[in-house]
Amino acid sequence: MKRFGPSLRHGQGFSAVAGWALFVAAGCGPARAPSSGIDAGDMSVAFSVSTTSDESVAVGQLFRFEREGALESGTTDWLYLSGEDKLTTRVADSSSALEDTGETEGPPVYLTRLPRLTPGDEASIELARDGATLVSRVSIPPAPVIVSAPSTFARSAGFDIEVESTDLGDDEIAVDVRGPCIGGTSASTAPSGFVVHVGFDDDSDEACDMTVIVSRVRTGAVDGAFAEGDIEGITSADALVIRSLP
Repeated sequence: MKRFGPSLRHGQGFSAVAGWALFVAAGCGPARAPSSGIDAGDMSVAFSVSTTSDESVAVGQLFRFEREGALESGTTDWLYLSGEDKLTTRVADSSSALEDTGETEGPPVYLTRLPRLTPGDEASIELARDGATLVSRVSIPPAPVIVSAPSTFARSAGFDIEVESTDLGDDEIAVDVRGPCIGGTSASTAPSGFVVHVGFDDDSDEACDMTVIVSRVRTGAVDGAFAEGDIEGITSADALVIRSLP
């Protein structure tokens, strides 16, 4: 995932489509391992609580933290919940268990759908184990403001999307571009915020649709018992579909 400046990241490695924000561990043949045999101090976590105009979801993933000499170089373990370990998300007075999505490739993914969240809502993802509860918290940011974006573009020129970045504080703007003919992305600043330029890489005479999702991302606080990790609150604008002109 590329980052430009303190408040913009873009590319194809991040997705907030339908509230999902998944992080795939790199390495040489990671193995799945039970979580109950791993101390929290040897765990890394990737948590997110995301909302769109349609739905809100919480997503959790657990990894064995790689310490020098502890694991074979370049590998890590993807952890699945085992024993009495349980992931739960909590918003106000309601709670919901995160369930295994049944992914057969990559790290196990735990997810639950929530009542639609609004900016300022506080959410937590909690790992309960051995009579203790490890609590990671985040607040939901406002939706991003898209200043301008085309509905069509000339394939020779690509297109620009301008996103407002005033009053972001420590939040980030994430831009995810998906389609069969992306030629690369770059970013620059503008008076109102950021401009992401999307290039085009296709010699065909057929129209090509790009799907663009702009999100505002806020980082929360992961329970200090974990070795490392992130919990993010993500609010995504409605997806834009932008078509090339042959």
